[in-house]
Amino acid sequence: MQAWDALTKQLAAAMGGGRCKIIAATLSGTTEILAARAEQRTYLGLKTTHVGVLFDLRQGAIVGRIATGKPTAKGWLQDAA
Repeated sequence: MQAWDALTKQLAAAMGGGRCKIIAATLSGTTEILAARAEQRTYLGLKTTHVGVLFDLRQGAIVGRIATGKPTAKGWLQDAA
């Protein structure tokens, strides 16, 4: 799917490199925005960063900021800035 490839490339570039893999995603009610959770692996795959991002499918661009954190049983735990 072209949107997935575009999202992973933009996300990797915005996060400073490393491999990105989409773990979960869902479409908005208008089917224009994709909310996605991804893993970015760096240092030969030893360090994993979890990120959340909104992607505009019409513009083909990331919308807003990229949230970093960890998924928990109670929801999302944001990393300290």
